[in-house]
Amino acid sequence: MLMRSADIETSKADGTVRIRRAILDDAPALSALAQRLFEQTYLAANDPRNVKAYVSTAFTTDAQRTELNDQQRRYIVCDNGPEMVAYALLRTDSKQSLVQGAQQVELERFYVDGTLHGGGVAH
Repeated sequence: MLMRSADIETSKADGTVRIRRAILDDAPALSALAQRLFEQTYLAANDPRNVKAYVSTAFTTDAQRTELNDQQRRYIVCDNGPEMVAYALLRTDSKQSLVQGAQQVELERFYVDGTLHGGGVAH
C-alpha cells in the first residue's frame, strides 16, 4: 500500500523534518532537487557531459509533472524547514522481473542531500 496518510513530522536537533507525499505544485522544486542530487551522486565518477545531458532531459519540471500525475507512481519528499532535501519514488507497476507479488511496490529512486547523510533523514 502506498502512503495515503497525513504528513509525518519528526523533530531533529536542528529543526523539524517533514515527510510527505509530493503534489503537482512540487514539480519545480522536485526538478531542481532531482537534478542537483543526481549530479551530486554521479558527476565525480562519470563524464560530466553525459551526466549533464541526462539530467537536462530526465529531471525537467515537465518530466516531474508527468511522473507526479502517474497513478502508478508516488513521490515522497522530505522537507527540512522550507527546503526539500530528499525524495523517494515508489512504483506499483514495476518493470523489474524481481519485483513480484499481488501488491508489489518498487523503490525506483531514493536520494538524500549528501550534506545530510548520517543525520537520520532516511530513518
